[in-house]
Amino acid sequence: MKQSFNRRTAITFLVIVAMVGAGCTSQPQPTTRSISTRPRILFIGSSSIFYWRTLETDFADVPGRIERNGKGSRTLADIAAHAQDEIIAKSPDKVLVYAGSIDLHDHARSPRDVFDDFVGICDQIHGTLPHTKVYFISCKPSIAKWEGIAADQELNRMVLEFASRERDVIYIDVWEPMLDSDGNPVEFLFAKDKNHLSKEGYMMWTRVIRPYLVR
Repeated sequence: MKQSFNRRTAITFLVIVAMVGAGCTSQPQPTTRSISTRPRILFIGSSSIFYWRTLETDFADVPGRIERNGKGSRTLADIAAHAQDEIIAKSPDKVLVYAGSIDLHDHARSPRDVFDDFVGICDQIHGTLPHTKVYFISCKPSIAKWEGIAADQELNRMVLEFASRERDVIYIDVWEPMLDSDGNPVEFLFAKDKNHLSKEGYMMWTRVIRPYLVR
């Protein structure tokens, strides 16, 4: 009788172990599922991001998932207004922002006002995602906007100074690499409209930005 009881006990124990094991393997862990669907790197901005159709393949060697969110004529003020839905809700590890020149030239806003919008974006992100790094891709030296380009330079200067004080805000300079030895824009880096980037321009941006993504 004692041996029969022990045998039944052992069989019952093995059945329970098998059921528990099956349950563990059939349901993925929540942490693993959330990481696999999490966009690690988010590019957000105006038409220079929208037209960067090779962005994902240009950075195919970068670890993690890349998401591109570009819209023509998008302002930095617009990004600030929708930061909760378009940035924070996605919980990215890195956010690369390219915008601001349209605010300056098409909406006649001052560099200080546009800079304040960028600071507001950073505050919103870090208020919820304190470890997310925010990168500002500098305004480019647009040939089409050259007469008023001093405003772009001033915005770049303000953000560079701000980034030098903030641990999780990084300034990426694409301005200087787009100038020749005389300080003039390199024409072949721009499309026919002298404002958007050419294929060579995007290749140059890729070389400049890549080190910031693989660190």
